[in-house]
Amino acid sequence: MAVEAILISGVFFAFMAAAALFDAWKFIIPNTIPVVLTLLFLVVALIWNDRVPIFEHIGAGLLVFCVGAVMFRFGVLGGGDIKLLTAVAFWVGWDLLAIYLLVVAILGGGLTLFLLTLRHLLRRLYRSRSLEYPLPQILRAGEKIPYAIAIGGAGIWIAPYLPLLTLAA
Repeated sequence: MAVEAILISGVFFAFMAAAALFDAWKFIIPNTIPVVLTLLFLVVALIWNDRVPIFEHIGAGLLVFCVGAVMFRFGVLGGGDIKLLTAVAFWVGWDLLAIYLLVVAILGGGLTLFLLTLRHLLRRLYRSRSLEYPLPQILRAGEKIPYAIAIGGAGIWIAPYLPLLTLAA
């Protein structure tokens, strides 16, 4: 594997993991994460523009952003989630977009069920034992679901199939 491929893949993986960790810890995805992922996509796509349909990838990202903006308007997803989904959609392109979004939905559903169940069990445990230990925000009842865990997890899962990461190899 070429040094460029290792570097590009490493940055992609690191930023997917960072987004998930930030969202789990602070319920925020720093803007630098989707910005760097988008800029890296543009650089890599311009380098291999003869082998990758760049406008199809950009179209996939713009579609995700537009649908995401509507979802944000109705409170379905947060702004950071939309920006991260858009950045990953640039990498994914049309060919893998449906599969990627399906994996995001499956991981997000599993994450939601897991966290709601864990939060419920912890709430019952705290009530029955009168424990006063503060829980991390992610484990508190009524908190949001840090969806970047699902978005990043699906991004890492689909990475070996991404044309822009496999072309560098």
